[in-house]
Amino acid sequence: MARSTPDGYTLLVTTDTVVTSNPRLYQELEFKADRELVPVIYLANTSQTLMCHPSLPLRSVADRVTYARSHDVSYASGGKGVPVHLAAEMFQAATGLRMTHGPFKGPNAAMQGMIEDHVQCGFLSTAVVMPHVKNSRLRALAVTTARRSPNAMELPTMSEAGIAGYEATFGDLVLAPRGTPPHVVATLNETFSGVLAHRAG
Repeated sequence: MARSTPDGYTLLVTTDTVVTSNPRLYQELEFKADRELVPVIYLANTSQTLMCHPSLPLRSVADRVTYARSHDVSYASGGKGVPVHLAAEMFQAATGLRMTHGPFKGPNAAMQGMIEDHVQCGFLSTAVVMPHVKNSRLRALAVTTARRSPNAMELPTMSEAGIAGYEATFGDLVLAPRGTPPHVVATLNETFSGVLAHRAG
């Protein structure tokens, strides 16, 4: 991506961790996104949801914390350093819990690992997991954002559920190779903004 011709025809749609946390978590990256890419537009905030397998006797975040204090608990993520892994690490820091990390090769594999009860809990993308919550394959306890998710208004935020001050909000954004002419970036931003405004309307 960083080596692509900076002409506005090659863009990267990704999570904001590519430019926020990845350069600090991974010292051996072939490129530094925050140096070699330029922002086009911030698309949207994304929430994660604290999930557990329905076989566990957990109905709330408080249940989850109490259970983890007396049981070994594993949690799934789509890999080290991805948003759901960071959300889980923040949860451990906020509660003083220690859980066993089970990194999978991507979010779909992590979700399947939870559904099949290979791991007990995890943070997964709210929009993606809610169909599995509705058919009782997974149980949702709370969302990580400061406000309730429009994809799951019935779920409390982590703060509402008793983890004061907890917020793990991530975002999706569009990036272009550094060197893309400013007028091209401006045109792309205007085009994306128009699409987003149309969808919001």
